[in-house]
Amino acid sequence: MLKEPLVIRGDYQLTASSQVLAEPLLLLHFILASIDPKGNPARISAELLSGFLPEESFVYKEVIFDLSTDELVVKYV
Repeated sequence: MLKEPLVIRGDYQLTASSQVLAEPLLLLHFILASIDPKGNPARISAELLSGFLPEESFVYKEVIFDLSTDELVVKYV
């Protein structure tokens, strides 16, 4: 079709005051202690959402479970 690729020039911009009106949101992420939580999709989603939701209406919490022994499994059951 075209002899050269189409070049689009522009900047990605996000306004400092953008917010989405929404009900309060709690994002709980349950993690096994044996799994490294760095770079997980839930944390990344929380980072993205926090830019659009008011601070007082959005909470992200990680709940870490250690199921490495039978006693700990009984505790969580």
